[in-house]
Amino acid sequence: MKTKLKMQAACLGVVAATVMASGTQAQAQEASAAGSTFGTPTREVNIELAGEATYDSNIARSNAAGAAARGLEREDVRFSPSIEADLTLPTGPAVVTLAATVAYDFHARNSQLDRERLNLQAGAASKFAMCDVGVQGGYSRRQNDLGDLSIIPGDPEGSAVNVQDVARIGGSVSCGSIIRPTAYIDYRTTRNSADQRKISDVNLLTYGGGVSYRSPAFGILTAFVGRTEFDYPDRRAFAGALQGFDLMMYGLRLDRRLGTQLQFNGQIYYVNVNAASGLGDSFDGLNWDAAASLRLGANAQLTVSAAKIVDASSAFNLRAAKVSTYGATLDYVFSPLLRGSLYATRRERDFATDPLLPVLILLNDDRTTEVGARLDYTIGRRIGLNLAAGYQDRDADVAVYDYSAFRATVGVSLRL
Repeated sequence: MKTKLKMQAACLGVVAATVMASGTQAQAQEASAAGSTFGTPTREVNIELAGEATYDSNIARSNAAGAAARGLEREDVRFSPSIEADLTLPTGPAVVTLAATVAYDFHARNSQLDRERLNLQAGAASKFAMCDVGVQGGYSRRQNDLGDLSIIPGDPEGSAVNVQDVARIGGSVSCGSIIRPTAYIDYRTTRNSADQRKISDVNLLTYGGGVSYRSPAFGILTAFVGRTEFDYPDRRAFAGALQGFDLMMYGLRLDRRLGTQLQFNGQIYYVNVNAASGLGDSFDGLNWDAAASLRLGANAQLTVSAAKIVDASSAFNLRAAKVSTYGATLDYVFSPLLRGSLYATRRERDFATDPLLPVLILLNDDRTTEVGARLDYTIGRRIGLNLAAGYQDRDADVAVYDYSAFRATVGVSLRL
């Protein structure tokens, strides 16, 4: 099941201002090209029970020495039962949405990684007089992917086990008809369970506003100004270490999802990091977050995306990170019962380290490439089967973090 949050604030006239917040600084997530700029979403209630078994040739996300430092077997099989819900409930002028996953991951060899996996995203949007108001919130809890977890010398458990909790809440308001002033705010907290990682706990507050132009023939174009405040609350004991920093954003956003042939949703903006961060001007410059989809004939669709953001350090003892992502997915419908997809992604990260924080085996930069394929088959209207395979390769500036990994998944789902 697709567990995307379908709270299309723009569908009710709200320019997706909180997406500016979460899509730029809060997470390295790609903008969605699916959906519609205008119009009310249809009612959907989907609840599924699912189970997957995944073979992973390198769950340690490092070379052999790195796996030993984490105290892990590189090869493993993960079993993941789950229940998922995806709800879209239009009620008069309002829309309420919920996307939730409750799962548990069991590992055949590395039981120290066994953990619950929770994800909840909820939203609501409604009209009040001439204004459209949207609110969104979310919570997730999971064991860190080890590709995002640095190695602590001499501490295998601390190098492998870390449960990360992320909570966020935000809102936006937009008033008027064709020319619409808009404002948004988004707050996110990230907390780590391992004591050695708590200095990477971070709070992010993003807020701003702008002016939008709406046209059924053009879409929604928004000029916006925003500010993000990064705060590391558990670094007070490290005198001279970076406690937090701020950045300003100045940009344009276009939401043009008006037909089925070609759709686009994205933004480009200039980032200026304040001098108190000690980051110099290396983090200043243009950032972006965009996606486009193109229908190819009656059965195929190509989606491409690209993003470049400044993000917080939430599992490494760092100041901040520059993250660039690129992706392409080709979806094909073989029949009403059989669908397939091919995908390729590339992630590039450049980190700003902090010499005053405890010494880990730190990354300065890495490049990760992944390719894969998936097949989904439906039996009747309630039972689904899926097969997936993928290959991932990382090239890091520290050899212990270099790795390649092959994953294969088989899954079954039951729609209730």
